[in-house]
Amino acid sequence: MPCRYIFIEFNTPEEAERARMAMDKHPFDARHRFQINLLSDIETFKDMDEEYEEPEPEEYKPRVGSFPLLLLGSL
Repeated sequence: MPCRYIFIEFNTPEEAERARMAMDKHPFDARHRFQINLLSDIETFKDMDEEYEEPEPEEYKPRVGSFPLLLLGSL
């Protein structure tokens, strides 16, 4: 999923901070979360490396207890 940006202007810094506290890391879907940054923090991200590095795949570990539930569902 590509990154998307939205810029929202608030009337006061306090409103902006309340919105950031309420929405930062809020689940967007099963694999994604909102990340909220204040415009004043933009300098932190200015020199970010934009080259994508693919993460190492995680080893599959079956969940304990899910197999019996699947069997019961097919009865």
